[in-house]
Amino acid sequence: MNLRSKVDGQPAFVLHTLPFRETSLIVEVFTRDFGRMALLARGARRPRAAIRGLLMGFQPLEVGWAGKGEVLTLMKADWQGGMPLLGGEALFCGYYLNELLMHLLPREDAHPALFARYAAILLRLAHHPDGKQREAALRCFEKALLKELGYGLMLRHDAVGAAVQADALYTYRMEHGPVRLSHAEEAGQVVLGQTLLDLDAENFDEARTRVGNPTNFQGVAGTMIELGVNIDHVATIRQARRTYEPDPVWAAVEAHLGGADGITVHLREDRRHIQDADVRRLKECTQIKLNLEMAATDEMVGIACGLTPEMAMLVPEGRHEVTTEGGLDILGQEKRLKDVVARLADAGITTSVFIDADLPQIEAAARIGARVCEIHTGPYAHAFHDQGRDAEAPAVLAELAKIRQTGALIRELGMRFNAGHALNYYNVQPLARLAGVRELHIGHAIVSRAVFVGLREAVREMKALMREGAARGE
Repeated sequence: MNLRSKVDGQPAFVLHTLPFRETSLIVEVFTRDFGRMALLARGARRPRAAIRGLLMGFQPLEVGWAGKGEVLTLMKADWQGGMPLLGGEALFCGYYLNELLMHLLPREDAHPALFARYAAILLRLAHHPDGKQREAALRCFEKALLKELGYGLMLRHDAVGAAVQADALYTYRMEHGPVRLSHAEEAGQVVLGQTLLDLDAENFDEARTRVGNPTNFQGVAGTMIELGVNIDHVATIRQARRTYEPDPVWAAVEAHLGGADGITVHLREDRRHIQDADVRRLKECTQIKLNLEMAATDEMVGIACGLTPEMAMLVPEGRHEVTTEGGLDILGQEKRLKDVVARLADAGITTSVFIDADLPQIEAAARIGARVCEIHTGPYAHAFHDQGRDAEAPAVLAELAKIRQTGALIRELGMRFNAGHALNYYNVQPLARLAGVRELHIGHAIVSRAVFVGLREAVREMKALMREGAARGE
């Protein structure tokens, strides 16, 4: 396939990274439409590099590159999220898959079907702790890889054309196919016919039921809802005594271990909780996506451009409010906000806007170049509480319908649909069921729960509720 000099928005997975010179990386990626490629990530090894924490294995990315020659320059990498982290034997299985692709796939040779299979099998490895199921998944992937490379296996008929018998013994000869043996014969590797038939069947129905059509990369990634944990309240407790504990960085690590997909902090102009040093240490000392909430001021834009978090979320800010009380009015300051978004984008930062469930505001968000819209869920959460936690109450359903409608417009305009504010363990599941919602940002409820069960467990419980809700989605 002839590579274009510039490509953007290409689904990809990182297979391997190799240090290059003092501050850069050579990144081997498996892309949907261009196959295996080598990309140069300039400056990716610098401590404050925005891209540093994104180049993780087994996590879906959307990448872009430019240049000519064998090694092109990586221009962008957006974390698409959605894949649970592999651990234990499943992690070793994932490394094995990557080694197969690295050693057997030629570069710049597209294999979109194999790419979809790879994404689906990562989910299967994560969700099936049983060793036999992992082994079966690996055998099926090996077979699919051989087929893509032109070495398809004959598994239902033997070398002379007879149907494979489930209770018979066979050896496999690559030039001929399965050769049936008598019980007295010895011929190296011997397998039952049932093993061959099982490998030929390759039943992925269970995986398809859970994650959607595995031929659609966005479908695989998008069905796994993400949790961003806001740790501002940990800093609030610390600032009550103006001391050094509890440490928000430690809280971020605990949240990550509990299953958080990202960490959110709000660096307010009055520094009432999170401090500049907290954000800097979070960026330098943790390996999790950082979302910096901020007012759209010159001071905050300068700080964001210097720290380069993975995402910056523009929020309204009032000195006298206890917490953010409403969404950002984009319509009233469209030109200024467009300039702010452009400055953040130039620094390589994905920009999100926190807005009310209002269609004109969504359209304005698209005009200023925002990549993500986070819908303010406060009105829904308050209605849920006022109605006695009755999810079917008309007032609750009306607020939920507004969020659903704005979410559909967000996705139609090509932006990412996130939501957050006042969500808790009782009201989160109806939100998690909404079509296309990618991330929920939750803080106060998780930190409150952590007082009794610990932060790691509080995050784990919230993530489980979200996944359960998403599995029963619309």
